[in-house]
Formats: sequence, structure tokens, C-alpha cells
Amino acid sequence: MAYRVRPHRMTSRPRRLLVIAARFTAALIVLVIAASWEGADLALHPPAMSSDGELAHFPVLARIVQNVSFPSRAVRGHATVRLVGRFFPGHSHATIILTHGLGPDQNQMLPWASFLHQAGYSVLTL
Repeated sequence: MAYRVRPHRMTSRPRRLLVIAARFTAALIVLVIAASWEGADLALHPPAMSSDGELAHFPVLARIVQNVSFPSRAVRGHATVRLVGRFFPGHSHATIILTHGLGPDQNQMLPWASFLHQAGYSVLTL
């Protein structure tokens, strides 16, 4: 007669703990994926930033602003366009040019202009 080895069966309590641990791990993985998804979505599509839209909200910039305007170059048959902007002189010889994006005007760049000016840069907003 041959000796048979029976496979070891887990008792009900360790098996139940293993199932609970597996479910907890799966839920944790789902939470990490969801948080990563939301974080990536927020990084790729940040909420619109409110700039308060007025130079008066940035008193340091309001004191030193220089309004500037100059013509752009003509490009293959298109008429030149007059570019109008603001220049905020800083302590550095370096000048950073900020152009507004999809917003209505250059006022949306004032928070960045203020930050860069405080860092010593000259800033031109268009």
C-alpha cells in the first residue's frame, strides 16, 4: 500500500485573514491609482488662476510700471501689429517676457510679474 500525502488545507481562520488581506490590498491599490489619476488630471488641467485682474492689487508694480508699445514685424503679406505692454524694471539686467495665454489680457500675468520682479528681474508683459 502506497502512502498518500494529503495536501495541507488551511483552516478557516487563516484563510479568512488571507482573504481580508487580499481585499484590503486590492482596495489600497485602487485608491492609489485613483489618487494618481486625479493628481495627473490636476497637473495637466490646473484650475484657472484668479489674478484679480487689476494693477492696483500689486502696489509695488503700480509704482514702477512703464507702458510700452512697438510695432511687430510684417510676416508675408500680413500687416504689422502694434504690440502694447507694460515694463517693470528690476535690479537685474535680465528681462523676462510674459505673454498672456487664453485669458483676455496681460493682467493675468501680474502675479507672475510681481513674483519675478521681487526676485530682481525686469519683466515685460504683453
